Formats: sequence, C-alpha cells, structure tokens
Amino acid sequence: MRGYNCSAPFVEQASCSLEPQLLPLLRSAAHFTSSLLWLVHMSDWTAVCLVVDLPAGSHRVVDLDGAQAAVFNLNGEFYAIEDVCTHDGGILTGGPVEGDCIVCPRHGARFSIKTGEALSAPAFEPTAKFPVRIVDGEVQVRDDRWD
Repeated sequence: MRGYNCSAPFVEQASCSLEPQLLPLLRSAAHFTSSLLWLVHMSDWTAVCLVVDLPAGSHRVVDLDGAQAAVFNLNGEFYAIEDVCTHDGGILTGGPVEGDCIVCPRHGARFSIKTGEALSAPAFEPTAKFPVRIVDGEVQVRDDRWD
C-alpha cells in the first residue's frame, strides 16, 4: 500500500519525555492517521462547476492530477471520460457531440460519452470513464483508476 510516512517525527521526538507504555499507542495513532490521509487522498473529488453552469448538451474539461476529464451533461445526466483519443492521443473535445457519442476531430473515431467505449475505427481501445457525483448543486469528478 502506498501511503504517507507512518513514523511521524513527533512520535520519535516525544519518545524521550513519554512513558514507555504510551509509545506503541502513539505510534499506532500516527499510523492510523497516515492511513486516513492516504484514503482521503485516493478519493479526492474535483469540483467542475455548479450544475446550473453546465446545461444539457454542454461539457467542461477539468484537470485531474494531470489527466484531462471531459464532463458532459446529457439531458440532465452527467458523465465524464478522459479527454483523449486512444487512436492518436489527441483531445476529443474539439469534435462534435452526436447523441451520447463524441467524434474525434482528427480522424473521426467515435466514443461513448456514457462508457468511454471506442465505437468506430481508427480507435479500438476505450478511453477512461470517471465517476461523477452532484454534491450541494456542484458537479464533481474523480480519477478512480489508481484506487
């Protein structure tokens, strides 16, 4: 498991003034805290915009730690896929949206906005799909590929 430093410096610095029986408990608490930080980091949601700012038929692109996510409103349902054509690595959002598909502006490959599935050549591999949620009227997305 990747995580944060479980041997927090304050544990070692405090050890000279604490009763020996408290050290294991303090070290355990430091490990628990670092584990929680890891979980929070892995489930970070990124705010895209308010629901009212993403009307039906529109999209926004947001950065998710280096990955570009295209977030779409299809008739009041929100979907997010990676903004990359798996055929040539270019962006998809320069192309037209046709129903629940987006067409790559360079070579015409079609991708499902709902699933990321590649629907036509020259692309054969899907683009990543990201979870989307609405919290207090705000559209949020996250990259869950590394969970």
